[in-house]
Amino acid sequence: MCGNQDCGFDHALHAVWFNAYKVRNLVFVANRVTGYFDASGGKEHPIVIVAGYLSTVGKWKRFDTEWRKILKRKEFNVPYFHMNEFAHSTGAFADWKGNEQRRRRFIDALIGVIVRHCKAGFACGIKDEIWSLMDDKWPLTELYGCAFALAGRDCVNKTHFWAEQAHNYKRNEVRCVFEDGDKGKGHLIRAVEEANKPSPIFEPGRPKPELDHPGTPALQAADFASWELLKAILSGKEHSPVEEYRVSLQKLSNAVPVSWTQYKETDVEQLMSLGNIRPRLSTNSGGRK
Repeated sequence: MCGNQDCGFDHALHAVWFNAYKVRNLVFVANRVTGYFDASGGKEHPIVIVAGYLSTVGKWKRFDTEWRKILKRKEFNVPYFHMNEFAHSTGAFADWKGNEQRRRRFIDALIGVIVRHCKAGFACGIKDEIWSLMDDKWPLTELYGCAFALAGRDCVNKTHFWAEQAHNYKRNEVRCVFEDGDKGKGHLIRAVEEANKPSPIFEPGRPKPELDHPGTPALQAADFASWELLKAILSGKEHSPVEEYRVSLQKLSNAVPVSWTQYKETDVEQLMSLGNIRPRLSTNSGGRK
């Protein structure tokens, strides 16, 4: 599955500085890069997709302001964006059913914010069958814990490659933020830290009044991308031309340069080879010992 040219598949300040953020740090952090990611799939779906966007702190701040303004527009007037609720006209979108013009204007407005303020988009997917097949041969569970952690680490690696190799940022100037509700948080932290990258940060995408957290619009955009990519795979169009995607996914694929990838058997084999990982000991059935 691929998108466009790079294809293969103040809370912004808090995301970088945690509770240490102070106004005097603004100039220093302005050059930092943050990637925001969310997962779709798992549980009832035979694949996990992690997707999201990367940008600078300054652009994320403007993204945040514009996204919230769109949510508050009189014609929309919703507290957050959540793709599953939007798609099925439930929750905050319960009275949107059948109003296609309103829905189209809303989606186009949100995509416009992504176009104006995001630098790149990354995604990685792993099907259950690939994970299980390769986990029988290689110690994937011991190394990553779950497919989400492997896909998440892949997105972290892409973010750092974009920042460090292509744009000369230093490693400590790059941060990755994930939706706090995704399962496998501990496994992802370990996988990222073992790859010698800064530990991922976790925030809620939607507002959490009990935590006095307003929600993170950048994670809502990540939810948008991961949901659309999941639907493309489930519909059997993962290898189709962009023109055959849903219109909303076509627009996302052209919004910013993207790298949307999906692990195949050969990708796992290559990953294990690069890490000098030994395969599991063989059993009579050829599976995991």
